[in-house]
Amino acid sequence: MSLTSYLTKGLLPEEEKKQTTAVYAGGFKPPTAGHFEVVEKALKQNPEIDEFIIFIGTKERNGISQDESLLIWEVYNNYLPFKVKLEPTSVPPIKAVYDFAKNHPTREVLWIIGAREGNDEDFKDISARTTSISKYPNLELRTIVTQGGVSGTAARNASKVSLEKFIPFLPTMLNPEEQEEVYNIVADKIQENKPQDGKAAPYGSGYDEVEESRKKKKDPKKGTGKKPKKSKRRLYTEEDTKDTIGIK
Repeated sequence: MSLTSYLTKGLLPEEEKKQTTAVYAGGFKPPTAGHFEVVEKALKQNPEIDEFIIFIGTKERNGISQDESLLIWEVYNNYLPFKVKLEPTSVPPIKAVYDFAKNHPTREVLWIIGAREGNDEDFKDISARTTSISKYPNLELRTIVTQGGVSGTAARNASKVSLEKFIPFLPTMLNPEEQEEVYNIVADKIQENKPQDGKAAPYGSGYDEVEESRKKKKDPKKGTGKKPKKSKRRLYTEEDTKDTIGIK
């Protein structure tokens, strides 16, 4: 390095600085207080972040789609810095992260992943999801450990019960109107996917098993002397299944 370069190093305003972008990707069906906490902590622990992108996946959960997830994040984003941007993605969330790092080789990319304190399964999952990270020299993992859970499943189940049960899954700074807005976004979609008989399945009732038992039984291969329930076929006799009696 020349003497001139040494003396002026760091003094020139036009001196290039690599942009640091954080990327946080997931399904977020719906986004919860835990997801919001991951973003807050990541920004606090990494002040060098210039831009924070939340990639929202397409996979639907209980009727909650990418559109609903985006609407909820937009409510949360009122309490986050302007540097946070919401990006719906048409590819799986993990691929969205790798694609971003590949397409922006001059940026420092921080991959933000949340993990619950003391939950070994979360850390095993992170290890499994980041196996290809070494292929991207500009991509670095940042694990954000939180106290609470980030489960969208638990939030969906709570929305089946009531607003009061759902509120604990929301960021604490939301006002009552915002709480109700988010609840309605989730609950309305859950209701649209309730059982076809018009009755909502009880919370934790194992609706799939109940529905399976209600399936129409097939007519017996051998005659029983009785008309199978709801059958419109003729009655088989015990002796010969070909020997039938017409039903009026």
